[in-house]
Amino acid sequence: MSKTPFDQLAKQLFEELLQPFGEVQISLEVPGESHLVDIYFAPIAYRNQDRSPLGLLGEMITSPCLFEPFRNPPSPSDYHRCKLKHEWIIADFYRQRDQSLSLQELPILWIISPTLSQNFLTSAGAIAKEDWCHGVYCGATPRRLPPQGNAHQDGKGRWIAVG
Repeated sequence: MSKTPFDQLAKQLFEELLQPFGEVQISLEVPGESHLVDIYFAPIAYRNQDRSPLGLLGEMITSPCLFEPFRNPPSPSDYHRCKLKHEWIIADFYRQRDQSLSLQELPILWIISPTLSQNFLTSAGAIAKEDWCHGVYCGATPRRLPPQGNAHQDGKGRWIAVG
């Protein structure tokens, strides 16, 4: 069950947009403790559909991925919970397959936020993704993340790929 109307809307939107391109699971349960990933997507290999109508989202779904959309900037604890769920999912991938996996087979975590402060991005080790539009970053595991009270507002969303 979704906590907020935004959470429900985001899940429905992603499900509707991604369904033609692969398998979409809403509120995927994370192994271990009871945690749910908002959206899990796995592209279907034989479906070579044109993803360009989805724009940036179409570029993001070329491999398995987890989406965690936020209505407001995520707090450091939100970020860490997302990372923990991501690690649990990766561990489960390895557990389900008794063979080694390539990095391309492991899901990418996409944290979607309307804005993030420069301090937050720096603390997360976020680096702007080359050849992607402004506001898309890849990140490393942070040590400490600052609170989001003074986030920069520029009207553009922030998309962080982790892992």
